[in-house]
Amino acid sequence: MAGAGLTGSGTEALLADVAADGSEQFYAHDLCTCSFAGRSGAVSILAVGTASAQGATHGIFEIIANGGGTGGAGLRLLAGWGTFVSAPDAPHTLRLIEHLGFG
Repeated sequence: MAGAGLTGSGTEALLADVAADGSEQFYAHDLCTCSFAGRSGAVSILAVGTASAQGATHGIFEIIANGGGTGGAGLRLLAGWGTFVSAPDAPHTLRLIEHLGFG
């Protein structure tokens, strides 16, 4: 993940239900070693969404801190949510709108 908000890398587990027409519904759980606002730590990102047979994707996600980290309290108090979309001509490029803050 890269951009102006939450950045980092990690692993993903994905569960998808693919229909006969090629469309799908999915659930993803990402574990990320991330940074945000000068702090770093582990977070979970839970996402649900749909994808068309042509590759258009949309859904929502929630960010949950896993505790620990560096920079004050690290990301221990981070919370957030957002939406994502991708166009059929760029199915592996997601546009995110995220709302993040420390609780």
